[in-house]
Amino acid sequence: MREIDHCADNYIPGILRYFEMGDLACLIAPRPLVVVAGRQDDISPIKGVRETFDTIQRIYEAKGKGKDA
Repeated sequence: MREIDHCADNYIPGILRYFEMGDLACLIAPRPLVVVAGRQDDISPIKGVRETFDTIQRIYEAKGKGKDA
């Protein structure tokens, strides 16, 4: 999200010193999570969504709740 200008509600000062969006999303693990993203969404480029999803998937797998669990 840092690559594109967003409105102020998408910014938390200094947040990247501590974690990125995937880390934040993992705070609900191992509870169910649905990730929805559009391939042509200019606000959340699909490359970044996929990278974030990979992070989330690794955390869920570590908690025994991966896609095959």
